[in-house]
Amino acid sequence: MVRRLGADFRITWDEVVGSEDARTVGRPHIADALVAAGYFTDRTAALTQALHPASPYYLGSSAIDTTEAIRMVRAAGSVPVLAHPAAYRQRTPVGSDELREFAAAGLWGIELQHPENRDDWLPSSSARQLSSD
Repeated sequence: MVRRLGADFRITWDEVVGSEDARTVGRPHIADALVAAGYFTDRTAALTQALHPASPYYLGSSAIDTTEAIRMVRAAGSVPVLAHPAAYRQRTPVGSDELREFAAAGLWGIELQHPENRDDWLPSSSARQLSSD
């Protein structure tokens, strides 16, 4: 997206990344660079205009299948944990069938205590044990 924006806005990758650890860079970082360069008054303006999904500068992202990601993490010798599976920002909670599938693939843990989780979406105590292992 920075490369696309470069056709009309004078911002660079280094300006987007700044002095932060650039492990994950997203639209908010790009918006901040556009604001710092004087193109927009604030982050919201940059996000709703130049960085909006309908904008010609926007590039969507793709996500790997969760089950496949769990298998890859396990194959790499790590332990996968599902973060905030019942967050308000989700359209639906992660269901018990999905959790069982994830557990079978090697899911190691689930973050049940998170401020974004909806209590009414959390699994019941009987569903919390996904396997007898």
